[in-house]
Amino acid sequence: MTDKLSLSCTPTAAHGGVTLRLELVNHSADVIHVLASPRLPYVLFEGGRALVLYGVNDPDPDLDYYGIEIPLTRPLAPGEQLSVDTTLVPLVPRHHYEAKQAPVALPPELDVVCKAAYGDTPIDDARRPTMQIKALLAWQHWVTAPPLRVKTAP
Repeated sequence: MTDKLSLSCTPTAAHGGVTLRLELVNHSADVIHVLASPRLPYVLFEGGRALVLYGVNDPDPDLDYYGIEIPLTRPLAPGEQLSVDTTLVPLVPRHHYEAKQAPVALPPELDVVCKAAYGDTPIDDARRPTMQIKALLAWQHWVTAPPLRVKTAP
């Protein structure tokens, strides 16, 4: 199966920092749906690499969460593009369940993986109250951009 969504990630270095632009494009003949949370994309730091997600990560199975947010979606028409920027350096990790306050120490070069999720059906105000996190995770179809290596210092 060919993915309906493509994803590219482009870094830009300026003023001692690095910004990452994610571009999502619907290449299908159908309307697809992407999450519409203003908190996206999330940036995780795992195993010495950055993982940038335009979608919801799995919850930690060892933690109990109360009231997990189920984000609404927005349609992405055939051929439509969505661009979002996020700060990569300094890297302050944040994901769907938690946001850190301080940046993490980074290696001189950072491997970066970008992923984006989409669904075939909307998550709207009528559907959201009855949707559980497991259903949201199952709703997401993931695509991955080619990996990057980014210099973290000038």
